[in-house]
Amino acid sequence: MVAVTAAALEKRVSEGVTIGAPASVISDAPYGFGNMGILVPGSLKELGDLPQLMSLLAPRPLKV
Repeated sequence: MVAVTAAALEKRVSEGVTIGAPASVISDAPYGFGNMGILVPGSLKELGDLPQLMSLLAPRPLKV
């Protein structure tokens, strides 16, 4: 999520690559795995979920 956000905001990044990234941070189950530190309070409301962040890279390539 950090790399996707940075790439979306920084136009000097020519492409993005994610490895093992979740498809969404929205879940019915409690977070029992992964790095909770990547979740920013209020980010869903202000920025959107990962698909919305990923779309901000367009037209630059993003490998998921």
